[in-house]
Amino acid sequence: MHQLLFGVRLVYSILYEGWKVIDSAWNGQALGRAWNSQLSDEARSGLAFLGRYFAQPNLSRTIRDNFGFHYLADLLRGPLAHTANRSDEIVTGKRSANIFYPFAEEIRTLALLQATVPEQRGRLWDHRASEEDMRQAAIRLYEAYRPVQEAFDAFANHVLVKMVKSLPYQTEEFTPPHVAKLSEMSSVLFVEEPS
Repeated sequence: MHQLLFGVRLVYSILYEGWKVIDSAWNGQALGRAWNSQLSDEARSGLAFLGRYFAQPNLSRTIRDNFGFHYLADLLRGPLAHTANRSDEIVTGKRSANIFYPFAEEIRTLALLQATVPEQRGRLWDHRASEEDMRQAAIRLYEAYRPVQEAFDAFANHVLVKMVKSLPYQTEEFTPPHVAKLSEMSSVLFVEEPS
């Protein structure tokens, strides 16, 4: 769960940072003026969607600013107060890379899920919140980035391919010396320690 949430936080954060690059280098800039007329309808539609999405408060910005690379204490106070009387385990080893605090993960996860809930709907840690409320927040968290990513892909895939094809290039075959197999990879959460 920790790694899945880590991945989701990165996706939202990267989409927001990607938009900042597009907005600063494309919209109203020489790059956009030079290439905008060459966009496909799909790429133009993707760019328009991104412009509308990022022009208003959105989950990508919220997660990037509050959870993506650091955590704001204000957002963690509510969940912490809700679970303050609990005790929890700490998973540790001889190396600092092997320390995991499930209690801290629970607090951060609850705050992250709360970010998906409209303000007027209440708090997920409130006694009135149901398991269904929690489930719906998780579904929103795991699905709300998809249209943004699809729009980003529609725009970037078209533009990048078009730009690369416009450059003089030479191709050669490359075989990587080692390929990672996801089925053989272990979690990056814990590392091997000497005996």
